Amino acid sequence: MIAEIYFSDKAYENKSNHRALQRYKRHIEPIFGKRDIFNIAKNEILNFRNSFIDTHAPKTINGIIQLLTAIVNYNIKTKDLKVINPCTGIPMSTAELN
Repeated sequence: MIAEIYFSDKAYENKSNHRALQRYKRHIEPIFGKRDIFNIAKNEILNFRNSFIDTHAPKTINGIIQLLTAIVNYNIKTKDLKVINPCTGIPMSTAELN
């Protein structure tokens, strides 16, 4: 699990990690938690982001995507993986709630 390494290494850095872990467990883990980083496509990230547009504020959506990006980047760097982060180039959400 890619998030396990991220959160265990970041556990003592600051108090916001608890919130980030809760955000991960609520939003990211059900979709990407058991997925191999090599098998996640950019269009899946876009669909994931778009699935929140009707129910979450843009700031919340962007925070979820930023967390997913950070987790993937951390794993790429610490494991020296030869993969491009599928979150790279995903535009920030600006959609307003209806």
